[in-house]
Amino acid sequence: MQIESEHGFKRIADLFSRYIAGVQTEKEERELYAWRRKEGAGDVFERLCEQVRARMHHVPEQEWEAAFARFERRKRAYRLKRNIKRWGAVAAALALVCGGGYFLWDRGMQGKDGGMELLAVEEAGMEELGVAPLLSSGSGESWLLAEGGTWDYAMYDSIVASRGSEGGAWKNDTLVMAVPECCEYHLVLEDGTEVWMNADSKITYPAHFGKESREVKVEGEVYLEVAKDKSRPFRVEAGGMKIEVLGTSFNVNAYGQLKVTLVEGAVRAEGEAGRWRLAPGQQLAVEGSGVKVKKVNVADYVAWKEGCYIFKGETLEEIAGTLKRWYGKDVVFLDEQARERLFTGILDKDVGVDVFMKQLAETSGLKFVVSDNQVFVK
Repeated sequence: MQIESEHGFKRIADLFSRYIAGVQTEKEERELYAWRRKEGAGDVFERLCEQVRARMHHVPEQEWEAAFARFERRKRAYRLKRNIKRWGAVAAALALVCGGGYFLWDRGMQGKDGGMELLAVEEAGMEELGVAPLLSSGSGESWLLAEGGTWDYAMYDSIVASRGSEGGAWKNDTLVMAVPECCEYHLVLEDGTEVWMNADSKITYPAHFGKESREVKVEGEVYLEVAKDKSRPFRVEAGGMKIEVLGTSFNVNAYGQLKVTLVEGAVRAEGEAGRWRLAPGQQLAVEGSGVKVKKVNVADYVAWKEGCYIFKGETLEEIAGTLKRWYGKDVVFLDEQARERLFTGILDKDVGVDVFMKQLAETSGLKFVVSDNQVFVK
């Protein structure tokens, strides 16, 4: 979101002033952070700071500096507000970890007290990636959207109405939201269901659900908070399975073999190998030709939505998949043995790839060279 006019500049200045004063709404905070990510540093931001500081001359210098530093860190704490009550201590812990930095250490350090070091965080420089989510309709139209924003059904209705569509055929339109690498997006469906989409993900859904059911198809990774409607079951098709819910919160990861992690409520999953029912805190995971249901720490699997990736005993080759999706970098292994090195730790999604690879190198003893769209492992 670039500031293209004085009106746009005034809007952002108003939002920033309300932020510094601590009276902003959650919606205003999301809008401000979305602009900050796209705008980055530069003359416009410096001008903005000067104007807001002049407006708020009554604010003591110490308070201004503290508020500005908090904004510059611009972590995703606003996303945690809605989940603190639900997850309690787990969510609070995630807020601290994701807001403070990341640590990464070799698998061999597990079980040794004092073996974890909290590292500093630098800005990710996302505004340089030049990618954007794309919404396409069955009627042949498409829209590029601002990364990190929100799209809801009312926006589509408004666009259609403004073009004078007649007969209501658009109500049966099928929409496809595709989020590329290096991006994430928030989607609100017609029934009020909220969908958080991770990088390199896609969801196909109707502009308006029917009277008997609500059905969507998912590729990649999404987190869903399904609106309750007993008369219309909500069904998700992903990874060769059909998942049915009435009202619940759960994560679907279909990058490779399917993982369904339930946070709240209940879901039923059905595939060629059988049927399963999940309780909160359980995960259904396709492993080879089989399926396992096990108890997991759900925070590990939904942390991406709060701004972190959590790795637990994962190989460097597995982590390379995350690097590809989030940073758009292909990992090239010049040292084949490095593929199987195991790591546990946390990656803050606001950290730039250079910083992450530097800290990983210091921890592992491996050498990483970032060049254009590739990361070479030596």
